Amino acid sequence: MYRLLILGALLSSAFTASILDESSGRIVGGEDTSIEAHLYQVSLWLIEEGMHFCGGSRVSEDIVVTAAHCRLGFEPSDMLVRLGSTNSRSGGLLVEVTALKYHEGFNGKTTVNDIAVLRLAQKVTQSESIRFIDLAETVPPTGTQAVVSGWVLNVPVFAY
Repeated sequence: MYRLLILGALLSSAFTASILDESSGRIVGGEDTSIEAHLYQVSLWLIEEGMHFCGGSRVSEDIVVTAAHCRLGFEPSDMLVRLGSTNSRSGGLLVEVTALKYHEGFNGKTTVNDIAVLRLAQKVTQSESIRFIDLAETVPPTGTQAVVSGWVLNVPVFAY
């Protein structure tokens, strides 16, 4: 029994170390940025936990697009959307969510069709720090560069 406990602790430590090493890095070529460079970026918040859990992009006055896996197990009343802040923990404007819909073909195991739409409780007009994302009018050619923006989640450290 004692050997099994030690083995479990060693495996957990190795696993945690690999997660920390991977999560402390950035997307290749990544760099710090600000909301002014990505005015459409929003932070999704869990009300009860008081924490950021996913990001999204604002496409209209009251619609946010996010990943379907971000809404799994949550109701609209469980979350808030923070708009107009570089910091996912403070600043900007917090708005309630009234509805959410994810792609009917979403598969949580394969993440096929990993897209969802949130409706905000109020329409938020554009400002110096809050805008809509510019949507492509045509399909970009293969190889077109894209921008990925968001916040890094903190990985919990396991203590034994």
